[in-house]
Amino acid sequence: MELGYDTFSTELPDDIFELLLELGSEIGIDPFSSVESENYFCELLKNYTGNKNEIREYFESEIKKDFQVMKEKPQWIQGDDWQFNKGKPMIFVGQLDTITKRDGVSYGTSFFVFWDCKDGTTKTVTQSD
Repeated sequence: MELGYDTFSTELPDDIFELLLELGSEIGIDPFSSVESENYFCELLKNYTGNKNEIREYFESEIKKDFQVMKEKPQWIQGDDWQFNKGKPMIFVGQLDTITKRDGVSYGTSFFVFWDCKDGTTKTVTQSD
């Protein structure tokens, strides 16, 4: 699907693209926030063998299974930046929020920690307002 000004393109068919945007909004993820995320969803579609009427349930089930959180979902400041390792979403461990002052102005910064329990890989994303 091409979205104006060549800013975004995907290998996914239009109906699947729309479905993933809808599911992502409902579940709280952005399926197109990164190349890794899009590749994950392309791979899910490639592996789907059911009929077209059940694809929504398939994607919803896979998303809920693979996008795991230890306690609470991330509260993104700048937008979803879910981390992946070896093609799979990592477990969201938690978020550390801080406030710093510079020149009399307060800035919020959050650290988002992800973990792959299979190989011990960790990744941290930092976002500020």
